[in-house]
Amino acid sequence: MPLKSRAPKSPWTFLLVEWRFDEPQPDWKVVVPPGPEVAPVRATRTEEALRLHFTEANRATLPRGRMLSGGIYVDLPDFNREDWASVELRARTLGEGNSLGVRFNLGEDPNRLVQNSRFRFFGDYAFFVNDGSAQTYRMRADWSYSALGEWEGPWRQLGLMMSVRAPSTVDVVSVRQVQVRSDSCTTDRSLAGAHRPRSAHRPASLDDRLAADGLGAGGTRRTGGDAGPIPRALAAR
Repeated sequence: MPLKSRAPKSPWTFLLVEWRFDEPQPDWKVVVPPGPEVAPVRATRTEEALRLHFTEANRATLPRGRMLSGGIYVDLPDFNREDWASVELRARTLGEGNSLGVRFNLGEDPNRLVQNSRFRFFGDYAFFVNDGSAQTYRMRADWSYSALGEWEGPWRQLGLMMSVRAPSTVDVVSVRQVQVRSDSCTTDRSLAGAHRPRSAHRPASLDDRLAADGLGAGGTRRTGGDAGPIPRALAAR
């Protein structure tokens, strides 16, 4: 009779907070650009997603040139960002999508904006896949940069900014935040409108967990076929 092996119990747990846009998510809002020369992206609902419509009214000057830019954000209950590992966006791009990026915390002072953005801190990036299929993009949540200085204080807003080259639509199917924490922590910070956190025992390392999912840290994957990870974008609003 073969011996059965059992992996040692890990002191770490993965927790997920998920928003699914096949149902209304009124806590998510469209980002209003800081200047009147660029219009907010228009958002409508489909049966399974929040659809963002990018038009010439959204054209803005970005580090990589003039592109159509817009995004959405949600208020958070003062999370400790160090507790969170990644943000996952599942989306479908129809048109000429370029890139998307994680943003942190809206800026209060209009004189202290970074690269004409409403957010104080920029985060990880990914390239869009433009074949019309639903894709999952995973980006780090525990890293950011800003000309305003080092990260400080709680995580109050999660933003997702997107840029496209020509008039296009982006269907946001779901957004997930992935938390890695010790089982000894009992804090429950579930959000109204979001699905309650689910847990799964953490493997020996975060990289092991990402590899098991077919993902690399901060990378993206295609959900169909045998395509490998898609590299992150280097710049986006």
